[in-house]
Amino acid sequence: MKTKYIFNRKNRLNLQGQAPVEVMIYLNRKKRIFRSTGVFVAPEFWDENKNELKKTIPNYQELNHKLILKRHSLEDQVIKEAMSGDFSSVTLGTQKVKLFEFFEHRVIKVTNSELTEGTQMIYRRTLRYLKEFRKEDFSITKVDVFFLESFNIFLKETKKLKLNGRASLMLRLKTVMNVAVNDGVVDYAKNPFRTFKINQVDPETHSLTLEELYRIENLDMSLRPELEKTRDMFLFSCYTSIRFGDLINLSFENFEVLDQKRIRLTYIQEKLKHRSAKKIQWIVSDFWGGKIDKIILKYFKKFETVKDVQKDIRFFFRYTNQHYNRQLKELQYFAGIKQELHSHLARHTCITLLVNDFGLDITKAQMIAGHSKMEMTRKYLRVTELDLQNAAQNINWNK
Repeated sequence: MKTKYIFNRKNRLNLQGQAPVEVMIYLNRKKRIFRSTGVFVAPEFWDENKNELKKTIPNYQELNHKLILKRHSLEDQVIKEAMSGDFSSVTLGTQKVKLFEFFEHRVIKVTNSELTEGTQMIYRRTLRYLKEFRKEDFSITKVDVFFLESFNIFLKETKKLKLNGRASLMLRLKTVMNVAVNDGVVDYAKNPFRTFKINQVDPETHSLTLEELYRIENLDMSLRPELEKTRDMFLFSCYTSIRFGDLINLSFENFEVLDQKRIRLTYIQEKLKHRSAKKIQWIVSDFWGGKIDKIILKYFKKFETVKDVQKDIRFFFRYTNQHYNRQLKELQYFAGIKQELHSHLARHTCITLLVNDFGLDITKAQMIAGHSKMEMTRKYLRVTELDLQNAAQNINWNK
């Protein structure tokens, strides 16, 4: 069995401008499969002639070591699967490979094993709806355009999903079919997603106004003490643009006290850990007039004794997303705000207020949000008619 690295998706880069490094495994002269290493690289850091990483890439030793370990691991895995008969694409004909089984055991448990729990939930939801649509498993080669169109109608009429909700699930099914193509289970020419178009629209951007944010800040929490922690979590996200998944994983180790008791926040985005180890790092004390520091010190009263903190009480906030969003609805009613509060609204609010109300350059907001491309930060930015009026008043039209 021979293996080699494959880097052939330079024209299909992700939002960070990177493409995955894959391993091509030759099972025999006629059959080969592709497996992802989980390493994503920008094209300029891949040596086409030597088929390896360039030494100029940041963290070269770490990434190269990861590639080598993953390659050996995949070789061992394929050998074990072939010997045990567990992996159908290695031991069986393509007609015997079932969609549901392939989806669960090949994609969810292997390909997506390093994805965040939130993304994994979307894949499991897609599989659950597929099983509701088709009660019995069937050959993955039977997935054609007619099947995709019928499943899309099922999601719309039976599950009552809107356009973007359906698109999210169809994109997961597209990933499954792409993995099947890479594994040699489905012929590239017969992949129905070559012609089936997934339609979606950019969602309308919502955010809180400064007045609404101040209203939440000034609530008398003695009237609803059970909502105080939720209020603090939401405000912290509004100030820092941090995602919920990163917020609940913050611990003492993410904060560093500098000179003059200024606090630096450092973390790696959970959503992108499988692609990049790039850190988000900034001194939060320089923003929002000390409001961020106040929340941090409220929950980290023994900031200097981080090593003495027990592991089970180390984390900043520990709520499930479902409980947090239920609490946010209560907070919304308590504050008398019409805009529906949810965890991701805080991220939009932070970027919108920093740029529109406080005049922060959008490139600085991009750094705080952790976006690799400016286009994504612009999508988070809400611009209203009032913003345009204020901008027009600041222009000297007599030049």
